[in-house]
Amino acid sequence: MRIITVFALIFGMVLAGGAVATEFAVDLQTTSLIVKFERNATDAIYPEDAVDVVSEVASGQDAALTGTDWSIYTRIGSPASATWLIRHRLPADYLEALRAEEPDHPELHLQEYVVLHYADIGSRLAAEARLAADNAVRSFRPNSAMRFHARLNDYYVATTGPGQIPGGYQWGPEAIGAMSPYTNPTAQSGWDKATGYGYVTVIDTGIERAHPDLQENFRPHFSQAFYSGPCAGNSAVEVDETGGAYNTCPNSAIGHGTHVAGIIGATANNTIGVGGVCWNCSLIIAKTYQKNDPPTADLYINGLNHAIIRGAQAANLSAGIEYYLYQYPPHGSINYCSQLAPGTDGFCDAISLARRREIVFVASTGNQDWPTKVDFPASEPNVVAAAATTHTGTVWYTGTGDPEAGSNLGKVDLVAPGARVVSTFYTDASYNPIVPCNDINGLSGYDECTGTSMAAPHVTAALAIVRSINPLSSASTIIALLTSTGSNIPKPPGVYPAGNYRMPNLLAAINQAIANGSTWPAFAMVTTGGSWNRFTTVAPQMARAAIAGTMLPTLNASTTPVYYVPDANAPVVTGYPAFPDSTVQPRAYFKVYTKLKVNQTTLKPLYRLSKLQDVGNGRDACGNLMPVPGKPIPVIHTYTTNKTTRNQLTGNGSGQCYKYDGVEGYVAPSNLGSLQQLYQIYNPTADSYILVPSSKVALANSLGYTLYQTSLGWVVPN
Repeated sequence: MRIITVFALIFGMVLAGGAVATEFAVDLQTTSLIVKFERNATDAIYPEDAVDVVSEVASGQDAALTGTDWSIYTRIGSPASATWLIRHRLPADYLEALRAEEPDHPELHLQEYVVLHYADIGSRLAAEARLAADNAVRSFRPNSAMRFHARLNDYYVATTGPGQIPGGYQWGPEAIGAMSPYTNPTAQSGWDKATGYGYVTVIDTGIERAHPDLQENFRPHFSQAFYSGPCAGNSAVEVDETGGAYNTCPNSAIGHGTHVAGIIGATANNTIGVGGVCWNCSLIIAKTYQKNDPPTADLYINGLNHAIIRGAQAANLSAGIEYYLYQYPPHGSINYCSQLAPGTDGFCDAISLARRREIVFVASTGNQDWPTKVDFPASEPNVVAAAATTHTGTVWYTGTGDPEAGSNLGKVDLVAPGARVVSTFYTDASYNPIVPCNDINGLSGYDECTGTSMAAPHVTAALAIVRSINPLSSASTIIALLTSTGSNIPKPPGVYPAGNYRMPNLLAAINQAIANGSTWPAFAMVTTGGSWNRFTTVAPQMARAAIAGTMLPTLNASTTPVYYVPDANAPVVTGYPAFPDSTVQPRAYFKVYTKLKVNQTTLKPLYRLSKLQDVGNGRDACGNLMPVPGKPIPVIHTYTTNKTTRNQLTGNGSGQCYKYDGVEGYVAPSNLGSLQQLYQIYNPTADSYILVPSSKVALANSLGYTLYQTSLGWVVPN
């Protein structure tokens, strides 16, 4: 299968590279530290006390501070400000229950880190000496700046002249077996069997919210910006790279995040621009960049944590930190995190939590052309390290060791297209103010980039497609499947040991995934304490987030949790005893298909939508009155298999104002054998819907679901 696209000619960009770090290099750029205190130490410093004391001093409200408070302030080096590392604070009762069950859980540790900001480098270094000598300090790390892994060439100065995209078209999907070759458009490809769906977090510079090729899959209601320093306006939710409608914290370099997001999920077959590898992947944007403030480790930790708590199945980070591996023991280790005790490094704890939730986390290796090293976190075993290839099928690597000259190759899990890759770009924007890079006038919205930053999203999207077919598989199983079915790409000369890297072959991977099974349970979840809301998902990570109370929408601008449990009326899911990082038994009324066709019958996507019925004034965001005034949990989910209906539900009228969440598998348009009709039924008392097969309609009626019974298609009963 090939998609219909009209390509904009594009220009390139150059991201300035830094010097290669020497071993045991000290970060002399950041003025902040990520600190973990030891609660059980003699003369302990509690993190909440540290944050409160520093905040009061910084605000000039220090008159009431005690001698003990001032002692804490001095012991931690008199910082200028202090914040919690993790911006999303979990409820105390949830944390206490988790502590009783597993005191060393990474989610507990992540809630304990603080970020201490100092006036200058000298103050930070002096503080390190104090912290190192204090037994109340469990660990500290410089909050090092990260760098993006995109190298871009200005087309107007290229020796080949403008318009010379390799092959004249978008070659990346062909290289990984997603799209049939340009020279043989009728050949079978991965997209003939699966085009992918699921929830993918892009941890990057943000996105162009209004880009026409990103409207279909961008999920603004799931997205969030994470800034350091002061930001005016609605910065918590403004993920546009320019600062958006509120013009808050615009980036000084614009385009990277938009480009990466397009590789994963640009709209396919819409007759414009480019097509993403995963056609129906919901893009959750975690913006971690702002004007004159390069992203630091704490922002990326928050971005990964956002993926975890919102139920993402995959996360992409096209960036890395060189300093992270060289400042403190174990110096320069590829297995850095595994050699540290839990609760001593916030980034490591976030990576650990992501793997426990079976989230696939992909990071680019870096562009320093190193044969034996890669940037952190790609260096970690629980992170998929992606290096770049060229359109000729070779690894992007020169062997010169010059910055921005080629892929870092110390640890490579998969290679993917990364050199001269065309994708969406922020319209009429400049990526780098030092090396001019402007969207081409008259051909706006697209650009060509080079770097491992472009390879990582190809890998992420490929993993997302495989996971959409086998949603219950572990992260390691999905990674192993994509690797084992991949194509061989020879290692460059001089890179040892000699041999091959593996590049995704999506047709082979999809065939294997379908052979593993293509009907999977749609988990039935209900709010605790009553049927105030129900929802159905094929993603275990989404169900796990709902159990923790962090799945959106939550109440009161995403601050009050909504807790869910498996619906006790639904049958248990056999062979799957618990959700990831949980002891909770999953339940489901039915199973959905996870491939496009059964024999020659095209299946229908099951679209999930959600709405907060009360934004604080008894009305939804569109001004519609609540159908059930006083409903204690004013959240509702609804489903449809009709795209026109889906789009209508997202309008502003009565009964509308829903947000489109994503695809939750496929249903059959007719009975293909041993299937039952799937019905959605409404409960007028609870203002909620339930999805059940025909054999469970009577049960649903007994639970109060009696109105608007609508057939959505045919499914396999559980």
